Amino acid sequence: MTKRILFVDDDLDTCEMLQLLLNELGYEADTSTDALTALTKLEENDYSLVITDMCMPHMSGLELCGLIKKKFQNLKVIMLTGCGSLETALEAVKQGASNFLVKPIDYDQMDSLLNKAFSMN
Repeated sequence: MTKRILFVDDDLDTCEMLQLLLNELGYEADTSTDALTALTKLEENDYSLVITDMCMPHMSGLELCGLIKKKFQNLKVIMLTGCGSLETALEAVKQGASNFLVKPIDYDQMDSLLNKAFSMN
């Protein structure tokens, strides 16, 4: 069964690039450029995992993660940020993120995190 991933980032180019990469890795990937649209997609579709950027307008990735964990308790979330720090990583985990990626994205590390996330079912 194909795992379905929702990738959320306010940068359209990043969304398109990651969607292609995730599809090449064998995942069915959808994208959203804002958290509100992502929440709508989560209501309408069955996803296995969400990868969300931390810094977005209107609602941060941390806020989105918190809402996801309240409404979809079993849905795994990986946080993505270009401004990573130990404090940021700890706050992401506190909000329910299962893991943390720093931009620029290391594709091998992302593939490893996805394999780890899906093997922990």
